[in-house]
Amino acid sequence: MDQVSIWLSILWMMTMAAMMTPGILRLNRGKALRNAALWLGIVLTLALFYRAFGPFKNGMQGLPVGSHIEQNNGESASPAPPPGRPKLGDSEL
Repeated sequence: MDQVSIWLSILWMMTMAAMMTPGILRLNRGKALRNAALWLGIVLTLALFYRAFGPFKNGMQGLPVGSHIEQNNGESASPAPPPGRPKLGDSEL
């Protein structure tokens, strides 16, 4: 995407938000906090569900969310090479 289309997309989103805001505020008069809390709960539930059961390729399946983090005492962990490929330093080409 080039810069012009990004700026046009931002301008379009801001214009749509400006057109819809008065109607949304009128509908939510007196119950905006309740609706915001409900939508926040719905979005967080969907995000947790996606994180737990989404299409991940690195095996981060299931809850709890932070269980995939390894403790390595400050050392940087490098991923293991895929099977069938030589490690760095192997000179068998």
